[in-house]
Amino acid sequence: MTTEILCANHEGRDVPAVAVVLYDGPPPGIGHGLCASCASCTDAPCAEPGVILDTEYNEPWCGYHAAGFPQDEAPRGPAIVPIDSDRYRAVTAGGNR
Repeated sequence: MTTEILCANHEGRDVPAVAVVLYDGPPPGIGHGLCASCASCTDAPCAEPGVILDTEYNEPWCGYHAAGFPQDEAPRGPAIVPIDSDRYRAVTAGGNR
């Protein structure tokens, strides 16, 4: 039996997550779930899913916009991975990333 992962940002509401925060280990660990709107890039006109969660501001950023920051201001934090990705399955199965 699988348990549906819910978005952590919608406490008290059953909003399904499409991605999770992935903490690099050792061992790597799955953090809270994010729905599509909460996992979307912080840059307002961008509709791409985030690949990193900036822990300083709790903001998701897509790869393109995260790469646009100067090195000393680049978002830092755990990865955001889709629940249907190979990386998610590998971590939850105990495999390599």
